[in-house]
Amino acid sequence: MTVEVVGFPDLNTSGIMRTTTYTDIDEFLNAVKEARKGDQIILANGNHKLTRRPKPFSKKGTDKNPIIVRAENVGGATLKGKTGLKFKNCEHFTWYGFHHEQDSSPGEDSNIAFEGGKNNRFARCEVNLDDKSNTKRHWLRISNCEAIKVDHCYFHHKKSEGQFCSVYLKDNEPGKGPLFEYNYFQHQDFGEHLPPGTRYGDAGGEAIQMGHSDHARKYYRAIVRYNYFEECNGDGEIVSNKSCGNLFYNNTFTDCDGSLTLRHGHSIAVLGNYFKNCGLRVCGENNLIANNHFTENSRKDNRQPLVIMNGKKEGNYRSVVNNDIILNTLANGNGKAKQIVLWGSGNGKDKPRDNRFRGNIITGKYGKLLEFVNKAKATGNTITDNIGWHTGKAEVGHLADEMATITNPLLTKDKEDGIYRLQSGSPARGKIRGEPFRALTDIDIYSVERSRKNTDIGCHQYSTTSTRPKKRITTTDVGPKAPAPFDDNPVWSPPILGA
Repeated sequence: MTVEVVGFPDLNTSGIMRTTTYTDIDEFLNAVKEARKGDQIILANGNHKLTRRPKPFSKKGTDKNPIIVRAENVGGATLKGKTGLKFKNCEHFTWYGFHHEQDSSPGEDSNIAFEGGKNNRFARCEVNLDDKSNTKRHWLRISNCEAIKVDHCYFHHKKSEGQFCSVYLKDNEPGKGPLFEYNYFQHQDFGEHLPPGTRYGDAGGEAIQMGHSDHARKYYRAIVRYNYFEECNGDGEIVSNKSCGNLFYNNTFTDCDGSLTLRHGHSIAVLGNYFKNCGLRVCGENNLIANNHFTENSRKDNRQPLVIMNGKKEGNYRSVVNNDIILNTLANGNGKAKQIVLWGSGNGKDKPRDNRFRGNIITGKYGKLLEFVNKAKATGNTITDNIGWHTGKAEVGHLADEMATITNPLLTKDKEDGIYRLQSGSPARGKIRGEPFRALTDIDIYSVERSRKNTDIGCHQYSTTSTRPKKRITTTDVGPKAPAPFDDNPVWSPPILGA
């Protein structure tokens, strides 16, 4: 992906009182150090070498008069050198449009870090730090920063250990969690640079790590939406969720050797995402997984389309309890995963229980549609109103008659977005009487409202209209060059454990 210099499609400068452009990097850094509310500080296009490590910037704007620090044009100012940048306790501060190529050599400040503060924005930046030192480094590190927004950025080609984005927070009230949207995460490649034969199941090269194991019961209330993850092969977990109350909505995950992993935490919503040749792994309680689309997965073990784990009653890897896994389409096509739904993976002693697996479509030409392993059973869970269909070398597996109707769901792959949609004569139409899921979700993967009389199963609600409120995220929607955001703001309140 080549980033051309572009304008400022979503930069609000209405509260700016003073604007100054600098060509000298040291003068620019000094101006940022001395910035006042209402300042817009611009670095001219060109290559700029950071010859010294600046002290942490601690600048506070206001809602009406923010501080904006930006490149002359998006992608036009490239930062090089052997140092990172730290923003400490900043407020209403925007860092916008830079191309970061600094050397991520050893040292506390060799990455880009936001510590403390609130209402900050890191936007339209390309981040491709120089990883030749091969030292563990998280490229963007966020700690205890309230209501930070990371948007329209391009993180790519990371060879060393560490995440593209590492998030470590305290408990947040609704609306104060981090927001990641319209970002392009490509080639998290650490897993490909390990010694031959090394298994990188937990290698430490996630695209995003949302929390840490000791924060498994903290409510981050993060929103991760409209992002594109491609060939993120640095870890078995594309995104590692280790906190509570987070929303993953309308993201595209494609050709990643891993899974979106609900590893620790509870009360997570995974809604309307598109998975191609990668999957979703589920641990924890009170999660909602709905309207997602899975296809063409040929991965192994916990990287298969949908993996429901065995867990533990205490500590991390908590038991899979009281989850709603509803209205998803697993149309695996030519994907060669051995199990399309793998139920009971892992060595935890506590088996999944009190979960509702309803209204899903499972199809494929290879593997088993559903398989229980490691003594996990359907008993204690509600597994009903699904459709299964196997062709070629595929097998039904443990998908019993009381769990699913084995019949052709009559799906057609959309030529534009790759989503398998219902044909007019599909037996999935109106399969469930009434609207039993309306309190959880009343829309499909396209945000089309579902019927109030009978519920179509799978991620797609049949409709003859060509108007779809929501589209699947593609590479044209994300990164520094993407146009201004489309208007699609989901309202979602996470369930409260024990409520």
